[in-house]
Amino acid sequence: YQASWKGPAQFRWGGVDHGYITRMVPTGFAPAPLPDFAALPDAALVQVIASSPSHVRRLNAQRMLLRRPESAETTTSLLAVAGNAQLDLGHRIAALYTISQRGLLGAKSAAVFTTLRTLVSRDDPLAPFVVRAAGDLGMDLRTAGKAGPVDTAWLRDQLRGKASRHILEAVIAAARQGRKDLGPDIATHLASSDPIVVHTSYRALARLR
Repeated sequence: YQASWKGPAQFRWGGVDHGYITRMVPTGFAPAPLPDFAALPDAALVQVIASSPSHVRRLNAQRMLLRRPESAETTTSLLAVAGNAQLDLGHRIAALYTISQRGLLGAKSAAVFTTLRTLVSRDDPLAPFVVRAAGDLGMDLRTAGKAGPVDTAWLRDQLRGKASRHILEAVIAAARQGRKDLGPDIATHLASSDPIVVHTSYRALARLR
């Protein structure tokens, strides 16, 4: 979509001839209709997440799965997608968050964290996203002033990562989980050569004080 202020443009209503919006489509393009996601079984929805080049389709498949009761078989399939290093990262992230979103409430957060932690490998580009997703777990506990379900030892290990992006997500996750005991570990990153890590570490320490 493109917007134009042709007319000439002005900051008040000047009639229908002032400005317009156009939709640009490739010549001869005929979009395939979206499937009826509600009618698809879980396995087919997981396949959409794993293979569709369309973010819209992957997102709709993810939302449909999250509306349904959790299934151990479906979780196993999603783990296989998230852990498949041969797939495009976007597909893997969609599978990851389909799993992690079930752990936003404390009742399921510990079990979801146990599942997520199996996906972390330092050399895997998915790792920072796993750490970020873990930081979101048990948000109702955090709202109630309690610590989240992600344990200190695991977060400390992530804070010792080498890649700036991994460290950044670990700092954010530690703060979101309310892990005050990780303050000294976060403080070491105030000396980072990455200014974003430095600033985020400073803000995390301020939040945890």
